[in-house]
Amino acid sequence: MIEDLKRELDDLFAEWEERHKFRSEEGFIRDGIFDGEKWFSSQRKILFVLKEAYNEKEHKIKNVCEYVRDVKKGPFKKTWWTVTNWAYAAQHTSENTSPDFPSKEKRREGLLSSAGVNIKKSDGRGTSDLKDIAGYAERDGDLIRREIKLLDPDIVICGNTWDVIKNNVWNHEDIKPLFERIFLIGRAHYLDLWHPANTRVGKLKNYWELVKLLRDGIAGRLPQPECQPVPAC
Repeated sequence: MIEDLKRELDDLFAEWEERHKFRSEEGFIRDGIFDGEKWFSSQRKILFVLKEAYNEKEHKIKNVCEYVRDVKKGPFKKTWWTVTNWAYAAQHTSENTSPDFPSKEKRREGLLSSAGVNIKKSDGRGTSDLKDIAGYAERDGDLIRREIKLLDPDIVICGNTWDVIKNNVWNHEDIKPLFERIFLIGRAHYLDLWHPANTRVGKLKNYWELVKLLRDGIAGRLPQPECQPVPAC
């Protein structure tokens, strides 16, 4: 099962990279699942849709998931720490429980059990231009849609990418509003959140606002997490 998905993703990325080369776009960076075994064993499949991946000065990245998992050994910089916190919250919030802010090791597990899709996979930069990102979504929308369908997530967290996704990847008639900032496409619940590196939002506010959104909006519609050591569980 893991190998089948990996093979399908590899084929998709090969096609994607060839398209970018044809457009003279360099530095293609693959993404997808951080850890296949943890992804398949997770009760909830959490996918992050982010703007773009870019190379570090000291390291030429070919696969951002392998880089985070094997080189950095987990989250680094504000973006990835926020993504990690969000992953844990999305995996463990239920209608009746709010998971405590996780320890470092639990956060790492949350990230490795998740997946990530960057809209712009070539010529990435540290500072994103939304018009540029939207252009990539328009040109590669069919491939982005295929990647998301292959991953088949329960929750898709959009880090300041929802407007780009809804206008360029999916047909508007496929999108069903469920709750404030929550939309249903197929069986996947899309959350319209801010960029994880947003410096105006502290890590605790980032975390608890997502927990509240999940509890109030969709927790009852999702596979329920295993009992966590919190008072209401």
